[in-house]
Amino acid sequence: MNKMVSTTASAQARDQAQARPHRYGIQNGLIYWGIVVLMASLLLWLGVELAKRIEWFLPYSGGLGLSLVAGGYLLELRKSRKARASKARQQEQPGPGSVIMILPVLVCLSAPAQPPVVPPQAIEQFQQVVGNRAEAAIILGGDYGAAGGIYSFRGGKVAELSVAKLGGGGDICSPQPLGLDGIEWAPVLQGNLGHFTADNDFPSGYLQGNRLVYDVLAVQGGAGARFYLNDHFSLAPTISGIYGHTENNFKAQNAVGGTVKAAASGTFVDWTINSWSVQPALDLDYDWHWGRTTFGFSSRYNYFHTESFNSTSPVANVNGDSHTWENKLDADVPLGWKILGGELHTGGFFERTELFGGIADGLNADHFYTLNGRLVLDFLGKLWKVKWLGLGASCFLGDHFSGWSAGLDLRFKF
Repeated sequence: MNKMVSTTASAQARDQAQARPHRYGIQNGLIYWGIVVLMASLLLWLGVELAKRIEWFLPYSGGLGLSLVAGGYLLELRKSRKARASKARQQEQPGPGSVIMILPVLVCLSAPAQPPVVPPQAIEQFQQVVGNRAEAAIILGGDYGAAGGIYSFRGGKVAELSVAKLGGGGDICSPQPLGLDGIEWAPVLQGNLGHFTADNDFPSGYLQGNRLVYDVLAVQGGAGARFYLNDHFSLAPTISGIYGHTENNFKAQNAVGGTVKAAASGTFVDWTINSWSVQPALDLDYDWHWGRTTFGFSSRYNYFHTESFNSTSPVANVNGDSHTWENKLDADVPLGWKILGGELHTGGFFERTELFGGIADGLNADHFYTLNGRLVLDFLGKLWKVKWLGLGASCFLGDHFSGWSAGLDLRFKF
């Protein structure tokens, strides 16, 4: 009886399936593939339009990529040379096995050698400077927006600091309509290759008279978009990543330093750290004109989260958060004199930068001021994509440090 009921039910289900029209299944398949084709076409169109607008930039991005590869290769070459030199020094030193073979009686009668102990006072001073100093160094060297130059510190633990950079950021094409209440937008790229060195002096305490040297190589890359809300006001959210390679070297200047170096080398000092940072940022710009003079106010907030990896020391690491808030007033004044086909301009900016978190602790400051002056030639419309080219100089002033920088002032406009 049960078998008969089952057979009857199966027959009814088969009849219903045969009677059910297949039209809906075919339509669903057509809709699915239609969506796939539509999305693929849309993405291809966006890619083609973007390629048209940034075609001029591709050789430069390729050159940047090659320079980054070359920089990474040189870094790895330097690391391999240091590793080989360290291995050679270890091979030259007699191992414990050879001591036992030559002086077996002496080894048996002597107490086992104890590893040198790092004095607690030295550990306390190292812990005050390692994490925050390394984090500040990575940010100053890696972020293209941070001011490069030579800094001198007063009353702090850092004596001299030098930052050299090659990089920048901005719109990579002319603004395009967004299709929303007259708002326009342009893609933004930013990148930087920076080198940072710092001599950390110990003016007091157990390590007084000794030095701790930092050497940082940092690479930054990021992207975003700038939205032009009207002829004067724009905003640009961006996100960037920073890779940092930090080397630490303790310079013993006295007997105490020599003892500490022998005990702390490879742990608290004389280490290498690789790190990564993520940096979301928001930039607000407002420009206005007074006659032929252009004034601009900008406010930029940056957040940095930094973590270390591949540390050669079991105790040295970086894991922290930093914030910077830059507020800048800029002026561009045409002088009416023409040289080499371009009009001479002067100008500069005044900026206050607020510091929070690890970078504030590392620099022993919660803010600093920057004053810049420049003398440039306006080549807009005469030299491809170049707005101006000339010389600029800046000075920095904080509660515990001062500094300066000078160099080429080059700005593009698309």
